[in-house]
Amino acid sequence: MLIFYCNYCNEMLKGGDYESTDQIVERLDEHIKKCPPAAFTFEGTTGVATQRLATIVPLLKLGGLDLPHTH
Repeated sequence: MLIFYCNYCNEMLKGGDYESTDQIVERLDEHIKKCPPAAFTFEGTTGVATQRLATIVPLLKLGGLDLPHTH
């Protein structure tokens, strides 16, 4: 499971191993639109999740999202 914590509003967003990377990125994008100063800390709790982080984090950084603390 992927777990993202918004450092601005303290909301926790989860992405299950059964979800596609696109679904998870879409959910994060929706959160960023409603919480523009969003910055996330995150963690992957499974092997699948840590592999997906390798894909998701560069996409978020390309979009200009600040990811100050990564696990």
